[in-house]
Amino acid sequence: MRIWASTTTAAVIRDAAIYRWTVQRILQDATWEARAICSLIYQQKMTQKEIGDELGMTSRAVEGHMRRLRTHAQMLTARGEIDAPYSRIATVKAGAR
Repeated sequence: MRIWASTTTAAVIRDAAIYRWTVQRILQDATWEARAICSLIYQQKMTQKEIGDELGMTSRAVEGHMRRLRTHAQMLTARGEIDAPYSRIATVKAGAR
């Protein structure tokens, strides 16, 4: 029983490390605005409108930054540079097979 628990813990730690690396890779080439938006969404749980107000832009501008970031992530996935197993990107990738 103890071996199973440690195996599960190891898998969770491994998955967290992969997730962190993947996010870092996606944000590596992102603009400062896109990085700030992601930070506010993830850490502060803010809406696009709240983020726009905070950063002095419209909610549509926030949406545009996120769309470009998703497109970049899809491109990295298509090139095989990242693997996105828990997202719409993976669904698109799986559907293309």
